[in-house]
Amino acid sequence: MKTRKWPSLLLAVFTVLSFGACDDWGQMDPAAGNQIYPKLELKGEYKFEEELSPEEVTLSAYDGGEVPRIVTDEFKGKVLNLNGGYARFHNPLYNVKVQTGVSVTMWVKTAADNLEGAIFSFANEDNSERIFFTPNAWLHRDSLSVSGEVNKPTQASTPPFTAGEWHYMALIITNQGYTLYIDGEKSSEEVASTEAASFNYPSLVQAFPRLPYLYLGYGSPVQPKAMRVDDVRVYRNVITAKEIAVPAVSGGEEYRFPPRGTVGYYTLDNTFANNLNAAQSGELITVETQATPSAFEQDADRGTVWHQQEGWTGNANGWAYTRFDNPLKGKTLEDGLSVSLWINPPTLNWWDQIFVVNDGTTKLWFNAIGYLGYNGAGGWFDCQNNNADNALTAGVWTLVTLNFMPDKFEVYYNGVLKFDNENNAAFASGDFTGYNNILNLFNTASNFYFGYETWWKAAPALIDDVYLCASPLTASQAAALYNATKK
Repeated sequence: MKTRKWPSLLLAVFTVLSFGACDDWGQMDPAAGNQIYPKLELKGEYKFEEELSPEEVTLSAYDGGEVPRIVTDEFKGKVLNLNGGYARFHNPLYNVKVQTGVSVTMWVKTAADNLEGAIFSFANEDNSERIFFTPNAWLHRDSLSVSGEVNKPTQASTPPFTAGEWHYMALIITNQGYTLYIDGEKSSEEVASTEAASFNYPSLVQAFPRLPYLYLGYGSPVQPKAMRVDDVRVYRNVITAKEIAVPAVSGGEEYRFPPRGTVGYYTLDNTFANNLNAAQSGELITVETQATPSAFEQDADRGTVWHQQEGWTGNANGWAYTRFDNPLKGKTLEDGLSVSLWINPPTLNWWDQIFVVNDGTTKLWFNAIGYLGYNGAGGWFDCQNNNADNALTAGVWTLVTLNFMPDKFEVYYNGVLKFDNENNAAFASGDFTGYNNILNLFNTASNFYFGYETWWKAAPALIDDVYLCASPLTASQAAALYNATKK
């Protein structure tokens, strides 16, 4: 049986987070006999795993912007994409009796210059009363009778959110002040001040239940830049170390096995079955009987693997290819896709193919010399045809990761970028209309193959552990997949 390895650093991070604490507000205990025992309650949760119901949320766009929609993110899976639009929900704290405070947690990925655009806000019908929070940790409240703010963008020079990266945010607002945690760590005192004289914090806490709406991407005077959010949670009272820690199941880990977005996972342990979908499998199809058959075999390094033998019509060894149900067919691939598989070529066959997608008219292929090619709808390109620099090493296992995005492709060997379209797409037809054609092929083709027809046929290769993901892997994910599955 195959086992996966979890990186030791990742395990250490989880261990540290699980023992974190948040009792650092400097609050004094009330006199004996007068204690209030506040109860922490999750009042609102928004995961964006399904289509948004108009009964639960109102979606709007700014001038020239887009209405928010659910998209598939390479790290977090399904998320809410805000690009010139905002979402309005009923405030889950409305008319709720809060005691010691209010807490909000969520995943956020925002643009570099999004300092004054609100991540979220609580507001009344005409926005004359509002509480908003921005990526610069700007907490602002105004109404007809009172206003206050802390960490306005002109006052805090170092935003706590790294632009273009996912961060897990935990914000706690109490009667004494507020504290911000980013990725499980308390932000600096410059950003998360508990002594802002401009705020009446007890009044602020009690204002939340009076405001009927919760907004994402709306509320501040400045329109937010592009942003994605996920797993939004609103709590009555003060969250604990458990809620502050980066969630292991909601996307907090830097790496998850199999990678986030994986829809096809084939261990090739004496079976062609998709471990993630029992209805999908594969089969060996023999065109001409093979003298040395393609078969499962035991490998000294990786255990049971699949050995695809060389073959074509009229070849001395005959020809058989392996067909699999395509788990990416019909999936949303607007951000791209990824295919990863362990390959050990016994020899470097210069022309014949290892991995193939072929719908009968359009073909994509990859072989042991790093020859990535496409021909069909939208034209053709050849990447690294006959270029030995990007060849795999014969007799050695290599994890090959193929990323295809709407405007580019990437090829990783053992978690390291080996070549891409900018540097290695040496040949293309004049009418080649772009890499979206590859996404369309994966979206519509019924099968993928080992050793099937392109212009050529089957190259010899040992193959193990195949992953098909409905989003491209990031560089860190490609490296983590290699580190977790190497043997």
